[in-house]
Amino acid sequence: MSKVVKYPVLKDFLVWKDTKELGVGMASNGKKAYVVGHYRPAGNIANEVYFQKNKLHNFFPKIG
Repeated sequence: MSKVVKYPVLKDFLVWKDTKELGVGMASNGKKAYVVGHYRPAGNIANEVYFQKNKLHNFFPKIG
């Protein structure tokens, strides 16, 4: 596979305070790879106050 696709929303789930479990699966048909993730409890709620309360600050260092 030569193409890398990045989905920045995944980072939010990985740094979500309430996330306690993560399940990841992958399948490939030889041309494409499919990766799925299941987070429990669900997070990244579309509510700015809740988002600010539950994200972990400074999880990733700034580059540059």
